[in-house]
Amino acid sequence: MLQNAYDFSRAYNLVGGISNAGNGETIVIIDAFGSPTIKQDVEVFDQAFGLPPIHLNIYCPQGCPAFNPISLNEVGWSFDTTLDVEYSHAMAPGATIELVVASTNFGNAINNAMRFALDNHG
Repeated sequence: MLQNAYDFSRAYNLVGGISNAGNGETIVIIDAFGSPTIKQDVEVFDQAFGLPPIHLNIYCPQGCPAFNPISLNEVGWSFDTTLDVEYSHAMAPGATIELVVASTNFGNAINNAMRFALDNHG
């Protein structure tokens, strides 16, 4: 699996195994548009790869955007969001993942989402 591809076995040994990797840590991910199916997607991913359930919190400081499935921009960001969340969870399954969703990738939306993350999650 991914952990083996990056030879994380030594790192996992330092924390008492993969099941302890990320315990007590928080990973903050900032993406535009989010993914309307992220919770279901990561659940399927976890089952496929034998991962424990994810500790996922989603924040939309500018309001959660309505997903437009015909927008290539939004679809692309949703794939990116899914990969970011799933692979962060795969590498540190014990960590809490905080997904901060910017309302768009234009203007200062991502900067504002980052400010929210810094103000609320350190």
